[in-house]
Amino acid sequence: MMDILETLKLNMTMFSHIAIFLVAYIALYFLLFQPYLKRFEKREESTFGQENQAEAIDVKTQGLQIQFVELQKRLNTEVQAKYNASKLAGENEAKIIIDKARTENENYLAQAGQKISQEVAAAKQAFQAEVPKISNNIVEKLVGRNI
Repeated sequence: MMDILETLKLNMTMFSHIAIFLVAYIALYFLLFQPYLKRFEKREESTFGQENQAEAIDVKTQGLQIQFVELQKRLNTEVQAKYNASKLAGENEAKIIIDKARTENENYLAQAGQKISQEVAAAKQAFQAEVPKISNNIVEKLVGRNI
């Protein structure tokens, strides 16, 4: 075996270099490469985990937005219905008040018309009682003597 090594011109220096390399590689693997790879994998997991979490939050947000729009439409419909009901009730109440005022006004006008008619009739009677006296006075003044 030594003959083969000498024919290939290999000596113990080469084996010592290989041994040193293997020891250095093993030491670097456990002290540097393995912790680096663990951190790298942990970073990838957290990065992709964050992306997945962000996508889940985005989907949830879209769902909430759809629920909000539906709720907003439902509330708008309810408010519109209450507004229309209040408006109708107000219009009905206004109609009742206006009808009542018209009735009271018609009654007042009827009473005032009757009172005016009565006063006109009373004035006519009073005037008819005075007409002969006034006519006598006019005739006496025209004629110039008492009749």
